[in-house]
Amino acid sequence: MITAPRPAVLVIDDDTAVRSVLGAMIEHQGFAVREAGSGDEGVRVYDQHRDEISAVVLDVQMPGMDGPQTLAELRRLDPGVPCVFVTGHSPNYTHGELADRGRRSCRSP
Repeated sequence: MITAPRPAVLVIDDDTAVRSVLGAMIEHQGFAVREAGSGDEGVRVYDQHRDEISAVVLDVQMPGMDGPQTLAELRRLDPGVPCVFVTGHSPNYTHGELADRGRRSCRSP
């Protein structure tokens, strides 16, 4: 019997330990995991593997391209990509602003 590959979740976070912990938790739920250590890398990984990636877990605060900027680039590739923001501290964005960015760029069901 041929089985379909497991759907993947892309974890984008500049902290290696956070990526590792999130990846382990996601794998425990039965998903494959792809990882990226920056927004730029995350966009490249998503572009290369978008057919297998079902969702993105995205850090808000990263050097270079931050989470909201990365989401904007991901949504240029795929307007409907599901994304969850994670952060330990986000002085530049409120929860409402982050939620609004996600709603604004999602396509309607």
